[in-house]
Amino acid sequence: MRFQRLSHELSGAGGPAGFEPGKVLAEGIHKDYAGVALRYDRLAEGNRDDVIVYHLSTDSPMTEWLEGRPERVVVYYHNLTPSFFLAPYDPLAARRLEVARSQMRALASRAYAAAAPSSFSAAELEEAGYARVLKVPYPLAPVAGEGRRIPAAAGRSARPLRLLFVGRITPNKALEQLLRLTVLLRKLGVSCEACMVGGVHLPLYRKYLEDLAESLGLGSAPFVGQVSGEELESHYRRADFFVSFSRHEGFFVPAVEAMARGLPVIALARGAVPETVGWGGVVVPEDDTAVFAAVILELLESPRLYEALSKAGSERAKELCDPGRLREAYVEFISNE
Repeated sequence: MRFQRLSHELSGAGGPAGFEPGKVLAEGIHKDYAGVALRYDRLAEGNRDDVIVYHLSTDSPMTEWLEGRPERVVVYYHNLTPSFFLAPYDPLAARRLEVARSQMRALASRAYAAAAPSSFSAAELEEAGYARVLKVPYPLAPVAGEGRRIPAAAGRSARPLRLLFVGRITPNKALEQLLRLTVLLRKLGVSCEACMVGGVHLPLYRKYLEDLAESLGLGSAPFVGQVSGEELESHYRRADFFVSFSRHEGFFVPAVEAMARGLPVIALARGAVPETVGWGGVVVPEDDTAVFAAVILELLESPRLYEALSKAGSERAKELCDPGRLREAYVEFISNE
């Protein structure tokens, strides 16, 4: 829906000549969007002058449907998790990802342009054979973030240090490492707790995390589940660090959300993480809980460094969420001939 709002903005002054926003097409429509979205196969006949922007993030019969449409097709690629991450926990879900990747490759000859929010994801499009590939920022709403200071008692006595992760609870996020980091920090004398906010898509993986948490002496794994926007803001506000061991990210929206709110980000350097977080956080090359613990301990011992990282994240998020930058890239994307 963020792209739809942007399309309506571009229909005014400053947008491409003759540009008019169209309909939101979907395979399945949530009741909250029943009035603004249309099932894709109910779209009336179009023409070559129209453009369909197809957001590719999973397998869908829409890819075959696009083959028979007269409109020009542009693909916005949100990336696909490699299937091997999911295969041990849900072979069917892994197979669907393989189908989606085949569909992504098949669309290369149909699309006249494609885009992705990161160079990492754009490279996959180029490798798949897309002729025109652009890097178009994800339309994140600007947030007036401010730098924050580490509470003096955090991790010491008054309250536990809060380590937050936001995202899908899936194997590529490597949340077992966050549990192990929590245990390591406690052994080093830091009172801390992990918090995992996000939907659980693979019950078997959740069971693995629950069993691991129990064996590590953490009790029940700290799953919060899906939350409202207001609840999510509360989790960002109460956390001391955003920590991610994710091994595959096509962009990494939650990290940007955390930086925008001044929450220091410490993340493993995989996928698009280094280019998205950039100079706004600590990007760790090694998948090693000891290295993450060392970074956290150093920041706890240096409030000035913690505050500087918080401010850097806020500035980085402002750069990524700049409306003018997004508008310019999106106009180029949909106007690309």
